[in-house]
Formats: sequence, C-alpha cells, structure tokens
Amino acid sequence: MSKEWRYSDDRKRIILEEPPKQKLRISGHRMSTVLGLNKYATPFMAWAEITKTVSVPFVENKYIIAGRVIEPSAIDYVRDRFPNIKSMEEYYGNMIDDYRYNNFKNESNIFGGVFDFVSTKNNGRDIVMIGEVKTTGHPEYFMNNNVPVEYSLQAALYAKLKGLDKVLFVVCFLDDMDYAHPENFVPNENNTKLIVKKLDEMFFEIDGEYLSIDDCMTKAEKFWNDYVITGISPPFDEELD
Repeated sequence: MSKEWRYSDDRKRIILEEPPKQKLRISGHRMSTVLGLNKYATPFMAWAEITKTVSVPFVENKYIIAGRVIEPSAIDYVRDRFPNIKSMEEYYGNMIDDYRYNNFKNESNIFGGVFDFVSTKNNGRDIVMIGEVKTTGHPEYFMNNNVPVEYSLQAALYAKLKGLDKVLFVVCFLDDMDYAHPENFVPNENNTKLIVKKLDEMFFEIDGEYLSIDDCMTKAEKFWNDYVITGISPPFDEELD
C-alpha cells in the first residue's frame, strides 16, 4: 500500500492516517464491486482503489483489445437502426478532452464513468438514450435478453445520472478468430444482438432483496460516506483480499 495506514483494533479493517483528499469516483464498472456483486473483486478492493491506497495497474489483454477495436463498427451497426447515434467523441466534439475520462462531472461528485454512445434528439444536444457496447465469447450470458449484473448496473447508473429511462446494449458475440483478429469482425444479425432495457424494469438482487438503480445508488452513496470519506475501509477478508 502506498499510503500510511494502520489496522483497526479488531484487525478487520484498514484505517488511513489521513482521510483521502484525492479520490476516484464510483464509476459504472465499480458499482457491482462496491455493492458486493462482483465475483472477481470485493468492496475492500474497490475502497483501496477509490481512495488511491493501492495503485491498480492496467493490464491489456485480448478481451480489452477486441472490445476497443470492435466498438466503432458496433456503433456504426446501430446507426441504421436508431436515430441520431453519436459516439462519445462525436457527441462532445471539441470538448472531448474535458469529458474523455468522466461524462458525468456535472451530474455527481460521487459517481462517474464513460458511456460508449448515445442517441439524441434531432438537435444533436439532448440525449434520449445511453448505449453500451459489449463483446463476449459467452452468448449464454445474454440468453432471453438477460444482461450480466455488472453491465446492467453500469448502464443503469449512466442512464440515471442523465435522467433517462432506458439503455441500449449492443452485444457482439466473438469466437477465437475474432479475438485473434478483431479488426476483421463485421457486426451482423448473426453475431450481434441489440437489447433495450427500461430502468423501471431493472432490479438487482442484494442480500435477498431486489433493488432498483435508485436503491443501489443510495447504498453506494452510503459506502462512499462510511468508508471513502472517513478513510476507514470496509472489513477485508484475509484470503480474498
């Protein structure tokens, strides 16, 4: 760890000697971790990252590369099916450098993130729908129009922050050769699926309760106030963390 810290008396938490002055936001991809819904990471890990107690290295892999390469063609695929589709760069234009790493700095001091694309009114300014592009080698995860919880939470958070009522997922199903050469992937009806979800129909199970995105944001704000602002971590697990 890069900051001065000590154990709590019960040795189940980390206490920073000074509450963090610089903090990362609870972005869409951190929501599921903060709420304990990420099977690959814990709320303690999210706290350590958000408070910059630990610097998490960025590691590129075939999945990240494929997603980045395929995203523009996936957005182009949507243009023929929904009106006024704009990528993040197209929407923000000359202001892109101000919004490249956070599209929601005007909406929240806690939450943040970056959308993939939007659909706007004819004026090109007013957003009517947030869009997210996902690439996967597991089409079974999206059967019956289901969307994995980490993706659902991410998109629902972004839509809520913009005051919208629905989100659009563009899901591209890849095989091994697509991961080997993502530049050759061409979205079509056989390898790409469009899923629209309304926020009032999206619920997330936490400790046996089914919560709306508003409820989830309330829990995330409590996490922020209880742990991030104070510099006192949530309980950690010696094995998992």
